[in-house]
Amino acid sequence: MPVETLRGWLRSSIPGTSGVASVDLASENRRLKRELAEAKRANEILRSAAS
Repeated sequence: MPVETLRGWLRSSIPGTSGVASVDLASENRRLKRELAEAKRANEILRSAAS
């Protein structure tokens, strides 16, 4: 289970906070950059395998 999911559940369970969990933009940005790099590597592997 992703850490961000647990963090969101924890934040939403704290009394006095709204139902919308605040997003840690820096960690979300890092996660998306890792995901993009992984997708680029996979695309490169597929391109080289197809040729």
